Amino acid sequence: METLATPHLRINKILLNIVGQWPHQPKVAKTICYCLMLFFTSTQAYLQIAGMICARNNIDLFLESIPTVLVDFTCAAKIFNFFYNGDKMKQLLLILEDDWRNVKTYSEAAILNKYSLFARKLTLMYCGALYGTMTPFLLIPLVPIIHNFIATQNDSISKQLMFEQVDYLLDTEKYYYPLFIHGYCGTLAFLTVVVAIDTMFMVYVEHACAIFAVVG
Repeated sequence: METLATPHLRINKILLNIVGQWPHQPKVAKTICYCLMLFFTSTQAYLQIAGMICARNNIDLFLESIPTVLVDFTCAAKIFNFFYNGDKMKQLLLILEDDWRNVKTYSEAAILNKYSLFARKLTLMYCGALYGTMTPFLLIPLVPIIHNFIATQNDSISKQLMFEQVDYLLDTEKYYYPLFIHGYCGTLAFLTVVVAIDTMFMVYVEHACAIFAVVG
């Protein structure tokens, strides 16, 4: 069983395992997680982009769709970069682990621990900020469902998806629940990709700062 050189990487390991990008992840698990992540992000991107194009005559909706499409391209760039440079990322992690295992003095260990704890703090703050700010957005489709469940038939409101432009692409009445579930999976996949990759870069930067502090 794999053991971490520092326990402060546990959150980063979980996040990167989810998106299939943890360097020490078993090949089968890595492939499965990566394919699932790629499936949900790519299909989500298709629905958003194609829906935006179909809704081009609705200027307000078209403009509202642009930020989500830009996020799609940003995430795609992050995924491609991390996958393309996978060997380099693994090498950085191996160096980080070796630095922890080769600590010679208490002061060096204290410095590494200080910066590692700060990286963990940044990871938690970043996770909280992104997942926290997305929570209201994720709750939007649930409001009509909950309201219609507890309200009378005459007081029901129409169901909606997270991305309105999909209405111009598919029959959302017919495929509402598959699109509803897919929307959540795709959005969380995009979000987890950003959080996992960005926080790992934070860890690398903080570790580099720790090494500079050690060498004086």
